[in-house]
Amino acid sequence: QLSREQKNAIEALALSLWKAFPPGAAQAHQPSRADDLARPALSNEAGPAWSDTLPTEKPSAWKPVLLSVLDLLRPLIRENGVLLRYHPEESLPDLLVPQSALRHSLLTILSWMIPQARHAELILTPTLKYRHLILTAHLPGLLFACNCPDPEIDVARGLIERVGGSLELITSPAAGIRLNIPALAKVPVLVIDDNPD
Repeated sequence: QLSREQKNAIEALALSLWKAFPPGAAQAHQPSRADDLARPALSNEAGPAWSDTLPTEKPSAWKPVLLSVLDLLRPLIRENGVLLRYHPEESLPDLLVPQSALRHSLLTILSWMIPQARHAELILTPTLKYRHLILTAHLPGLLFACNCPDPEIDVARGLIERVGGSLELITSPAAGIRLNIPALAKVPVLVIDDNPD
């Protein structure tokens, strides 16, 4: 058993070093002073936007992200006299969306919706359907002033669509926004070992 544990430890250490110091990284990332002087100043056109390189392999724990966003928005909620109703579902899985994309999208969407719900209710409802988390933010009894939300909503939609989700503007029976985000599947696992421990 000790031999097995030692082998696992060596493999874990090797994997960690491989990620920290990939082969060829030392040679590839040693620019000369001449290179520094010749390199143009960074601009939006110098390379892909950060949203173009979002990884999708690391899941996000959606509940802590949502709660942290709501904490940030408390002053805006109080300022607009909004009654926020949110009933978290403990059993919902993590999401296949980078935390930065999820956080930015939620912050953008809720910042836009809270003033729309001035002196009214804003209800957040998370549900799971077909391995997707459906997070609905709606305003009971209210309609949007127009069907052309702030351009920032389009940015949030782009982030969600880039990682395989969708953002939908709801106009009936009540105004709202529905996020459809890929979730981790819950798979039963059977483990068999000849070690009594």
